[in-house]
Amino acid sequence: MEKYNKLIADNPNVEMIHISFDSNAKASAAWATADKLPWLTLVPENVEASGLLKYSKGFVPEYHLVKADGEVVVSGEEAFTKIKDLSSN
Repeated sequence: MEKYNKLIADNPNVEMIHISFDSNAKASAAWATADKLPWLTLVPENVEASGLLKYSKGFVPEYHLVKADGEVVVSGEEAFTKIKDLSSN
């Protein structure tokens, strides 16, 4: 949450999306609501339909910085470094 608040929350160039791979969609949605996650959370039944599954390598957690056109800029923790660069422009 600290990285989100520092780098993403007020950055108009970045949007965070959480993709849940929990086996129970209701529990996943309830968890996201209870923890007051400020970003979009896709529950398991909506992940495939979202088109975002193509970015997954099967790791948890997994970070990808993706351009609006779908091009992956960078994956892994380095995504947060790149977001810092976007914030300073």
